[in-house]
Amino acid sequence: MTRSIEAGTKLEASPPLLEMRHVRKVFRGGGGMWGKGKETLALNDFSLTLNADEPAFTAIAGESGSGKTTLARLLLGFEEPTSGEVLYRGQSLLKLGRK
Repeated sequence: MTRSIEAGTKLEASPPLLEMRHVRKVFRGGGGMWGKGKETLALNDFSLTLNADEPAFTAIAGESGSGKTTLARLLLGFEEPTSGEVLYRGQSLLKLGRK
């Protein structure tokens, strides 16, 4: 079955399957004796778009401690970004809730 589309018709683009916008993740260590913990920057201003309608393989490579696992945990909603946003089909993962 084929569909015809009239000239000049605007098609609404579907939102990306997964999207990260300017994500930053900082882990803070314990307060210690003086109340000041160590901060570890895992991701800084990271953006990524994975489209649903364009099949593709995406590989994340890097050295040990470079943030690969943190990236995966953020995409799965297991971690919250310190700043920025992670979206699934245009909706914030933080607002979708867990079931």
